[in-house]
Amino acid sequence: MAAPLDRPGDRFSRDLDRASPTPAATVLAAGGITYPHYLLQLQLGYVILTELNSRRHMIAITSAVVLAACILAYVVWRCFEQSAHRTIKTKLSSLAARYGWSSDPHDLDWHR
Repeated sequence: MAAPLDRPGDRFSRDLDRASPTPAATVLAAGGITYPHYLLQLQLGYVILTELNSRRHMIAITSAVVLAACILAYVVWRCFEQSAHRTIKTKLSSLAARYGWSSDPHDLDWHR
């Protein structure tokens, strides 16, 4: 018996299943630096690029600013955001416990 013809998405789906997954740490880091990078690029990038208004080496300067913003965003994420997240989560959980609210998202009843 002949095999059925592939539908257009079948081959892509099989190839996607075989592809190696992205490590969770890489995805977490990429997601963690997006907002700090946006803020740093918006503020620092604008100021630096307007001050260095020379037409010479503009591609190199822009690349350096983007790279510096990426590195600084990673440092902000690792050193400040993660510890602030833990502190805020602890404080909000204790506040919820004081008022008798559950801080577990699985306890929420959305069908009331």
